[in-house]
Amino acid sequence: MVSYIWAFLIIVGVLYSFFAGNIEVINLSVLNNATKALELILSIAPTVILWTGIMKIAEESGMLKKFS
Repeated sequence: MVSYIWAFLIIVGVLYSFFAGNIEVINLSVLNNATKALELILSIAPTVILWTGIMKIAEESGMLKKFS
């Protein structure tokens, strides 16, 4: 349900920008935020990969069952 709300807000924002003549602002915003999102993913990925590996090792060794 929340995804429908977000989609509605995005569509309304793009349509408003189109009719107001500010479509360049949308283009710049999309490109800048895509760059920031990629930088965030690349900075978080090593940590997620490390902890996923550690948890897999703990699962196979039986440590998770001992903790639970």
